[in-house]
Amino acid sequence: MKSSRIGRIPIPLNNVHVNAGDPFQVTGPLGVLTLTVPSVIKIKLYQTMIKVTPVFSNQRASAIQGTVRTLISNMVAGVTVGFRKVLVLNGVGFRVSIRNNILTLSLGYSHPIIYCVNRNIKLHLISPSELEVFGVDKQLVGQTSADIKRFHPIEPYKGKGIRFINETVNLKERTKKK
Repeated sequence: MKSSRIGRIPIPLNNVHVNAGDPFQVTGPLGVLTLTVPSVIKIKLYQTMIKVTPVFSNQRASAIQGTVRTLISNMVAGVTVGFRKVLVLNGVGFRVSIRNNILTLSLGYSHPIIYCVNRNIKLHLISPSELEVFGVDKQLVGQTSADIKRFHPIEPYKGKGIRFINETVNLKERTKKK
């Protein structure tokens, strides 16, 4: 059985400190991230790179090797440059404001929506209708963005709602009266 193609690629280390104990820990200029590595995976630490190898030669270990290698690569990228997602609010009167990591959204409902954000996530207002979600944990940034987007999904006829900045919206054509 071969090892995973992605799992075989070494992870370059630049400006990070790695502790290969249990749990696996990566420290960089933006923060610290930890990962519990499964027992079927062995991590080899070199001066300028990390290699992830399976202990056994079976399909399950190969699949986990690729997953763990990607998770560690995302950890290294997160503590060095971080991850960001930009959300755009489209609609008349759609606004967003931030105070003490509490997000207040005005989305055309009869009440404002209040959302408490995880302390590991930083929010920046680009404009009253654009919001940047930034953090070192890729999964947490994506989940927070998806939670905010879920408050008002894109409506397919007028395009109103919350979307990612690079997301394209295919508008439907209205039915015409005969």
